Amino acid sequence: MDWERQELGPGLAESWSVAEDQVTWTFKLRAGVRWSDGQPLTADDVLFTWNDIIYRPELVSPEFDRIVTELFRPHGTNFAITKMDGVTVKVVTPEVYAPFLEYFGGVLILPQHSLEAAVRSRNLGPALSSHAPPTRIVGSGPFQVKQVVPEKFTLLERNPEYWVTDKTGQRLPYFEDVRFNVGGGAGTEEVLFLNGKSDLCEQPRQELYEQFRAGSATNKFLIHDLGAGIEQDFAWFNQNTGTNSAGKPFVSPDLLKWFANKKFRQALSGAVDREAIAHDVYRDRAKPTYNFIPSENKRWNNTNAPRYAFDLARARASLAEIGLDRTNSAGFLSGANGTAVEFKLFCNLGNPARLHASERIVQDWKRLGLNVALEPLDFRELVRRISETFDYDCAIMGL
Repeated sequence: MDWERQELGPGLAESWSVAEDQVTWTFKLRAGVRWSDGQPLTADDVLFTWNDIIYRPELVSPEFDRIVTELFRPHGTNFAITKMDGVTVKVVTPEVYAPFLEYFGGVLILPQHSLEAAVRSRNLGPALSSHAPPTRIVGSGPFQVKQVVPEKFTLLERNPEYWVTDKTGQRLPYFEDVRFNVGGGAGTEEVLFLNGKSDLCEQPRQELYEQFRAGSATNKFLIHDLGAGIEQDFAWFNQNTGTNSAGKPFVSPDLLKWFANKKFRQALSGAVDREAIAHDVYRDRAKPTYNFIPSENKRWNNTNAPRYAFDLARARASLAEIGLDRTNSAGFLSGANGTAVEFKLFCNLGNPARLHASERIVQDWKRLGLNVALEPLDFRELVRRISETFDYDCAIMGL
């Protein structure tokens, strides 16, 4: 993916096409590409990756199978993947599938000759672990594993078989080796970089911007503002109508009635002061988003989508239209049966900006008269709740 142009480009597949039926795709691999151990990379590796690993959930984990089901198994049917010749792969999807090229084309291909035995013995994990001998870790990227010292560092060296060249024809990568040191927790990467103990810091947290700006004054590095990206945080309400193993509804009937009401959701959207969050929480290094697709996503953003800007009066009027126009003894809005609207907003720990933004959202909703509590959770626990147990009311995450 070329993120600047927001277009897909060639990688291991130098070209592809789709038939008139829009479900039959053909990929042509680059001829002569080799794995880091010198073995040729062919269509057999593509079929092995998909048919022998991705579509065999018992080899990895139930969580991995859920991801595969969501992305690569529309309506419960696998893609039909076959080999036409040594460098040509045909894929037939069960129906027209809009994100196919990005999803299918973005999957990393694994080496059949190196992993086939591990797959047959259902022992794939150890074959790819940090304890495996470096020579057994075969790839097609710019670097290959040279040394691993658990809990200390991983050392990569140039892959002599890497096929990519720069515009002048020089074979990449430029570096002979790259060492990844094991950090000491959240924020360690930034501290090491600012103190001159590392050469690269990927995606520094925005709350450390001032420290980086001050550090750039030493002329050891420069800061370039690239503007907003296409990732965004968003909140949603649990509208699951099912029950757990004990027969208890995932969402209480009173809450479900409100969560499923579009006017309720529009009212709460209009009660969030996005401009204030962008200014106060992100120090103007974020943009308010009024659509599920942010404006920076040029390909998919709909500029004509309705915009529910911050308007408390309008939000209160919308709630009154659906019967939330009275308060209980505690001063919270309640329905006709006298039950107050009470729910929790769940967010994850370890993301200070998102936590701060969640606090502001809760404050905004309380101004409407709703009894909302913030519930920060460990990230894994939050994922478990929203994807396994469905034990939550409302959540905020990012993509």
